[in-house]
Amino acid sequence: MPIAFTDRNIKSQSTPLGRLFAKALAEETNADIALLNSGGIRSSLPKGDISLRNMYDNFPFLDSAVTVDMKGSQLKTMLENALVQDKDSFPQFYGMYAVTTPKSAGSKEQQLLCLYESNGKLVEDDKTYTVAMNGFMAGGGNGYPKQTDFTDKGDLADTIIKRLRQMTQLEFMDVLIQAVLQF
Repeated sequence: MPIAFTDRNIKSQSTPLGRLFAKALAEETNADIALLNSGGIRSSLPKGDISLRNMYDNFPFLDSAVTVDMKGSQLKTMLENALVQDKDSFPQFYGMYAVTTPKSAGSKEQQLLCLYESNGKLVEDDKTYTVAMNGFMAGGGNGYPKQTDFTDKGDLADTIIKRLRQMTQLEFMDVLIQAVLQF
């Protein structure tokens, strides 16, 4: 990896580390969008080779990568709920852009104003999107809506590291640039 990824604010905002993991998850599972709860990301990534230990430091819980087909309206509801839950539920994502505003003056809770696909089009309520996430979220963890129909894609850390090891330096730098554009 060309640079280290360390994010102190991962539980309160979109970060390069969260986006990097979500990008790897989306691409490795062929999903349109990936969501990860911030509370499930526990460490950082050093510059240099990415080891399995680095990944298990970040994802210490034995969890699965899963995909769910959901309507845009369901995706919006999921994000709206996550933005007002506790700090561990704050969504790290890839494949979309969210425009939010504080729920009230001085509030850390956010409300979703609009949600865009990565191509700049508004997320359509009736369109079906394939969304990758961890099994904890799919099971209703951190207040996310429980998903009853999902496809298990294997171990979460293994799935993410497989794609990270294939990324080019340019892809890593793109994650940094795009993370600035999020939230």
